[in-house]
Amino acid sequence: MQANMQQGVPVHVKTPMGAWGFFDTLDFADGSEHTLEYDAPDGIEVTPFSALSEEQEELMRDRIGALVTPDQDRIIAEHYTRMNGGLLIHVKASVFKPLFIRHVLAKSSYWHTLIIVEPGAQAKIIEQFEGSAPIASHVTEVFVQENAHMFYANTQELKGNFLARRMGAVDTDASLDWFELNANKGTTYSRVQSNLHGTAASTKNLSIYLADEKSRLDFGAKAEHGAMHGESQLLTKGVLSGAAKGIYEGTLHIGEDAAKSCAYQEQHALLLTEHADVKASPMLFIDNNDVKCSHAATASKPDQEKMFYLNARGLDKHAAKRLLIKAFVWPVVEAVPAYACNSIIPLCKKIIERFEVGQ
Repeated sequence: MQANMQQGVPVHVKTPMGAWGFFDTLDFADGSEHTLEYDAPDGIEVTPFSALSEEQEELMRDRIGALVTPDQDRIIAEHYTRMNGGLLIHVKASVFKPLFIRHVLAKSSYWHTLIIVEPGAQAKIIEQFEGSAPIASHVTEVFVQENAHMFYANTQELKGNFLARRMGAVDTDASLDWFELNANKGTTYSRVQSNLHGTAASTKNLSIYLADEKSRLDFGAKAEHGAMHGESQLLTKGVLSGAAKGIYEGTLHIGEDAAKSCAYQEQHALLLTEHADVKASPMLFIDNNDVKCSHAATASKPDQEKMFYLNARGLDKHAAKRLLIKAFVWPVVEAVPAYACNSIIPLCKKIIERFEVGQ
């Protein structure tokens, strides 16, 4: 797939007060040391790009690169130029057992996940990224057809640069719910977008990030309302310790034809140390007056009264911080749709318990 290589690496947050970004330059390098583990339940067909049949190639021909297009910026251009593997996931029926996909990286990797959900089908897909990689680039494109429901989760515990683009097209009476838990030690660039094309389409974008030491996180989420009676919720909570820095941009766009839509976004950060910092930029673009929309963004330090209360009942400083962190981020987990909660809770508990709370 050809890409325009002249574009620069994007700066995420731009306001009248300045611009912030962590990617002035990136040293892209080829690589393919990528271990993949999965066990597909009945009703979900999982095929590596290297093993596609003619019928599957035809199925994905007009879809790969249709949402996350290769001409957006240099990060995506490099992804398509160097792409070394991917999976076609075809959800053909309602499946109650989750599909877990585990990626273990040891070199740079440029991986693509293309998901097609047939009308009336339902599934839960969870991709886990572990290991160490100078560049770990991952693109996810999801097509959710009429009356279908998809829950897609992505967890990351990597060292290096993690670059992610996820985009979904949601048809009439369908839903696409995203969940991300990021605990990388390095720099993360993440964008998630849902395009609500059909009437009464809905989406949730739920994110947790845990940043310590000198981690850098550049997050973005967007819901694009293009039809009536759409619903969207963007909820992000982050915890930063050490000298970690984060930036976040949330965007809700209500189109002219999207009357009766409801759209909400919240971004909240907990700063555990003096040198941790976060910048947030929630935005609303509304081209129809018959809608309900709201947004909020906060950054705060641990509540000292709560810390004193926990210390007075026998918890040391680290144990008290850990409990406050869990209480702070857990509303994001609780917002996961009921049919997917049991698949997500054990993963979240393990990753949160491993997070270093700092001094």
